[in-house]
Amino acid sequence: METIFLQDPDPHMTLIPAIAVRLFPMRHNAKRVFMKRSLVLLTTLIMFGCGYGSNYKSMTGTTTSNGRVTISELTPNDIMHGAGSFSLTINGSGFGSDAVVFFNGVAQATTFISASQVMAAIPANSVTNTANISVYVRTGGTNSNAMDFVVQ
Repeated sequence: METIFLQDPDPHMTLIPAIAVRLFPMRHNAKRVFMKRSLVLLTTLIMFGCGYGSNYKSMTGTTTSNGRVTISELTPNDIMHGAGSFSLTINGSGFGSDAVVFFNGVAQATTFISASQVMAAIPANSVTNTANISVYVRTGGTNSNAMDFVVQ
C-alpha cells in the first residue's frame, strides 16, 4: 500500500486530484491541464447545485419559485358579441408587476393586483364577432398557459 502525502511539490494540486495523479501518473503539463479541468468541473457542479440560472425571482414578484406563470381562471369567461368594453380578471399564479394580458394576441392595458391576480381593460372592438379568443399573461419574459375566452 502506497502512502499519499497531502503536501505535493506542485502548488497547483489539492487532495483529490493528488490522489488521481498518483493513481494515474502524468507529465507535469498534463497535471496542470488536469487541475484546470477539475476546477472548471467543480465550479460547474457548484453553480448547478446552488441553483445558478434557475430563474428564481420571487423576491421581485416576477415569477414563482419554479419559474412558472399560470392562469387558472378568467372572469368573466364569456361575453355576448357587441357587448362593449369590459374588464377581464385573470386569476392564477406567478404574476409580476410587469404582467401584460394578451387578448387574441394583442397586449391590453393591464393592472397588477397581486401575484395571483391581474385585470385587463378589453376594448369593445375586440368582441364584435363570435369567436374563441386565446388569453395569456406575459410576465418577466415568460408566457403563461393560454385559456380560451368565448365571445358568443
